[in-house]
Amino acid sequence: MPWPSLLVLSLGGFAIGTDGFVVAGILGGIARDLDVSVAVAGQSVTVYAIAYAVGSPLLTGLTSGVRLRRVLVASMALFALFNVLSAASGSIWMLDGSRVLCALAAGLYLPAAAGAASRLAPPAFRGRALAVVIGGQSAGTVVGAPLGIVVEQQLTWRGTFVLVAVLAGLAVLGLALRGPAAGTADPLPLRRRLAPLRTPVLLSSLVVTVVGMTGGYSLYTYLAPLFGSDPAIGTRWLSLLVAAFGLGGVAGTWLGGSLADRWGAPRTLSLSLALMTVNFGLSPLTASTVPGALAFCLVWGITGWAFLPAQQHKLVGLLPAEAPLVISLNSSAVYVGIAAGAATGGAVLAGAGAGALWIAAAACGAAALAVHVLSEWARR
Repeated sequence: MPWPSLLVLSLGGFAIGTDGFVVAGILGGIARDLDVSVAVAGQSVTVYAIAYAVGSPLLTGLTSGVRLRRVLVASMALFALFNVLSAASGSIWMLDGSRVLCALAAGLYLPAAAGAASRLAPPAFRGRALAVVIGGQSAGTVVGAPLGIVVEQQLTWRGTFVLVAVLAGLAVLGLALRGPAAGTADPLPLRRRLAPLRTPVLLSSLVVTVVGMTGGYSLYTYLAPLFGSDPAIGTRWLSLLVAAFGLGGVAGTWLGGSLADRWGAPRTLSLSLALMTVNFGLSPLTASTVPGALAFCLVWGITGWAFLPAQQHKLVGLLPAEAPLVISLNSSAVYVGIAAGAATGGAVLAGAGAGALWIAAAACGAAALAVHVLSEWARR
């Protein structure tokens, strides 16, 4: 296994994972400094997710045939630069614009990194090579995002984006020295990439992904006002809450894949969505203390992330010949859900307050479960 090259690819994923998951913990500082509401500041998550969902397949198609090493180095260098622009933002509009650019760079890097990893490893080790790259992004939720929140608490939110830029800069250096030496992105027209959407059962499954992620991100985006306004918890515990969510996510990713192999993807999806919805619904009772909030975030991470590998398992089983395209479409659906969740949570926060966020999350979880069950019934 070419470990040095894989670890360098993973470092880029770590920088992107940190960037994507840390914003929820620093929204309060952004809102105060830029003189906007927390709900308005939270829309930076929405624009990031929309830009990623739309831009990733487009940019990946445009760079077909370009050497992977060149794509990786250029996209990560731009990602570092655009995070510096985020740190220097003097208005919410400038911040939103820089977040769009960050998302486009990330959406170009991650598919290229996955393609490079699949080429670097022998066929028998390809899954493990991909897991190393994806694991870097997951580690961003466990280590990078809590560290970014600590940086914000000690310095400012601008320091958090500088931290991400430094991580990305180290990845650029590593890619230049030990990145994949050969290989190009697979040439595939955009029309071909979107062709699986004509399959109804696939489309309904992608709806489940969008609605499920909407529920999760309507809460996650606004963790700071949700728990920071609670005198029993406060903002000083945010980094630990994010770390608990990230640890749960690592465990849930492994558990979801294992259960999908053992029980089948449909049963695993039903279980994860049901438990996630129940956890959301009980949160006003269970998450009112620091230990309760930590347990809530841990269970949420397990159930929410267990959903993703099981969903990919199901989608690949539906169209095995189109596996790479189906996974790409599901990734876009994830980011559409993130965008919708940030927008939904912002509307709830502005209209009914942070205490009502759990209602939106539980409703979306129940809706995703219902669509999944009905689509499985129709398929059979």
